[in-house]
Amino acid sequence: MKISLERFESTIDERIVNRGSEYFADGAVGGLKQIKDGVWVASVEGTEKYKVRINLKGDEVAEHSCSCPYDLGPVCKHIVAVLYELRDQQYGQKKRIESSKKSSKNKSPKKPQASLEEIISQMPRASLNALLLDYAGREPDLIDYIFAKHALQASVTDKEHYQQIIRNTVDSARGRHGFIGYWESSKAVEGAEMILDKAQEFISDSEAQKALPIYQCVLEEMVPLLQDADDSNGCIGGVIDQAFEGLSICARLANDKVFREELLNYLFNEFESKRYEGWSEWRWNFLELAAQVVETTQEQKRLFEKLDQTTRSRKGDSEWSGRYNEETIRRIKLTVAERLGTEKDVEDFLNQHIENPDMRERSLERAFERKDFTLVKQLAKDGIVLDEKQKIGRFLINGWTGWLLRAAQAERNIPEIKEHSLALFLKNGDLDYYRIYKKCFSKPEWVAEVERVIGLLKKSGEDNEGTLAQIFIQEERWDDLLVFVQQDVNAYVLEAYKGYLASRYPKELAAMYEKVIIEELAPLVGRNHYQRVGQFLRQMKKIGAQERVKALMEEMSNKYKNRPAFLEEITRV
Repeated sequence: MKISLERFESTIDERIVNRGSEYFADGAVGGLKQIKDGVWVASVEGTEKYKVRINLKGDEVAEHSCSCPYDLGPVCKHIVAVLYELRDQQYGQKKRIESSKKSSKNKSPKKPQASLEEIISQMPRASLNALLLDYAGREPDLIDYIFAKHALQASVTDKEHYQQIIRNTVDSARGRHGFIGYWESSKAVEGAEMILDKAQEFISDSEAQKALPIYQCVLEEMVPLLQDADDSNGCIGGVIDQAFEGLSICARLANDKVFREELLNYLFNEFESKRYEGWSEWRWNFLELAAQVVETTQEQKRLFEKLDQTTRSRKGDSEWSGRYNEETIRRIKLTVAERLGTEKDVEDFLNQHIENPDMRERSLERAFERKDFTLVKQLAKDGIVLDEKQKIGRFLINGWTGWLLRAAQAERNIPEIKEHSLALFLKNGDLDYYRIYKKCFSKPEWVAEVERVIGLLKKSGEDNEGTLAQIFIQEERWDDLLVFVQQDVNAYVLEAYKGYLASRYPKELAAMYEKVIIEELAPLVGRNHYQRVGQFLRQMKKIGAQERVKALMEEMSNKYKNRPAFLEEITRV
C-alpha cells in the first residue's frame, strides 16, 4: 500500500484516519525527531506510550512501525497521528477537525530541526563520550547493548560471549517473578537477534564454521525460555526458527570434513536433548538436517539406528503422533536414499511405501519429471481407488485428480482435460479449473456448456452459492448476480459483491444496504456494529442515495436515542 504524506487520508481506512486525527488534535504526539535523513521517530500517548517510526522517501512513506498491539490492518491510529504531526512539520498544515478540542488551523510552520545524525556528527568526541556515559549510568540496558555491540564488532567467536549477550536481554525483560510477559518478549529476544545478524555476516562471507556456534547458542538459550514466557506474538519462536534456518545453511555449506563431522555430531546430540521434549517438530529437524549431512556408510547407519530406536521407544504415542513420526522417518530415509543411493534404491524405497501419500506424491513427481505420463496416471488412479476404499477425505483424492489433469495437459488430451478440470471445479469451486475447462470449448459451444455447468452446480446439493456467483462474474451475467445477491441479502454478501453492482444497479444496491442496516446491523449492540452501520450509510451516499441516508439517520436517531455511542458513529457519516 503506497502512502503519500500529503494525501494519506485517501489511502488509509477512514475510521483509523478519524481516530488518528483525534489523537493529533489532542496533542498526543510528542518528541517527533529526525534520526537521520528520512527517518523519524515519535511517541504517542494512548493506553500506554507507544513508539512510532516512519521512514520517508520523498513524499512517500517507505516504512512504518508502531509498538502498539494493533494487528487488524497495515496502519494504526498512532501512526496516523504521527503522519499528521510530521506533515505539519513538513508542510505547515493540519487537517481541520470539526470535533477537535484544540484548533490548529492558524498554526504556523515549525522550523525544521536538525537530525540526530547531524547533531552527533557536530559534537566533539569528548562531549559525546561524556553524554553517552551519563545516559548509560541511568539506563542499564544501554550498557548491555554497548558491550554486546563491542564484542560482536571485535569478531568474537566465543560461545560464552554469545550466551551472555542473549542472557543480558532476557534478564532485563523478566518480571518480578522471573516470567516474561507478552509485551516483554520482543525485548527478551534482542540479544538473540543481534547475534543472528552477526551469524548472517559470517554466512555472507562463507564462514559457516563461525556462524554455527551462534545458531547453537540461540537454540540452547531460547527453547527453554518458552517455559517461562508468553510468546503469543511469536518473537521467541521466530528467532528459534531463524536458528534452524541457519543450521540448514550450515548443512549445505558443510564441505570441510572436520566441520561436517562436528555439525553431524551436534545434530545427533541435540536430537537426544531433553530441552526439546514437547517440541517434536523442532526435535525432528535435527535428524532431517542430519540426512542432508551424512556421507559415509557408517554415518548413514548411525542415522538409521537413531530413527529405528525412536520408532521402538515411541510405541505408546497417540495415533496422530505415531503417524506423524512414521511419516517423518520415511521422509528422512528417502532424503538419504535420493542423496546417496542409486535410482533403483530410490524406486524400491518408494514402491515399498507407496500406500503412504507422501511417498506416492514423490513417485508422481519423479514419473512426471521423466515424462512417464502412463505411470503418472496409474499412480494417481491407484491413489484414488485406495483412498476411496479407506474412506479418506476428498483432499487427497482431489490431489490425485490434479495429477491426472497435469498428465492430460502434458499430453494435450482434450477429453481428459475436460473430464478432470470439470471434476476438480465441481469439487473445489476453484476458478483456475473453470478457466481450464472453458478453454476446451469454442465460443458457440460454451454458450450451452456454461448452462450445463450451472445446472450441475445447482443439482450437486453442496454449498455452491459462492461458486455460482463467481461464474456470473466471470461470464459478466450481472442480472443473474443481482438476483443471487437479492435472494439472501446480508452484510457479508453485500461487502463481497458491492463492487460489481454499485455502478450497474445503484438503486437496487441502496435498497439492499438499507434493508441490512435496519434488519441486521442497527438492532445489534456494540461499537463494531455501530461502525458497520456508519460504513454502510457512507456506501449508500457514494452511490447517490443521499436523501434516503438523511431520512434513515433521522429515523435511527429517534429510534435509538438512548444509545450515545451509536449516535456518535452515525453523526460522523
